[in-house]
Amino acid sequence: NDRLIVTFQLNEAGTAYCRATRSDSGETTLRINQILTADYSEVVADDTVTGYITVDKLESRDTRVLYEASQYDVYCWAKDSA
Repeated sequence: NDRLIVTFQLNEAGTAYCRATRSDSGETTLRINQILTADYSEVVADDTVTGYITVDKLESRDTRVLYEASQYDVYCWAKDSA
């Protein structure tokens, strides 16, 4: 109960990036650079591969883990490998 696992598939080879934010933070949208700075990503080789991103902190460099009793929104962005 201390992490979020994002499961995804892309329609071609690429990389997905995700970021969690507390639902009560007031953030309704995140810019791409905010998602990228969280530093959670996974590369998939093609459209047959299922990717998994495990998010255990708001940003990977944080020292505090996600709080179990809180609700989180997850924002993701993907780019192709071409």
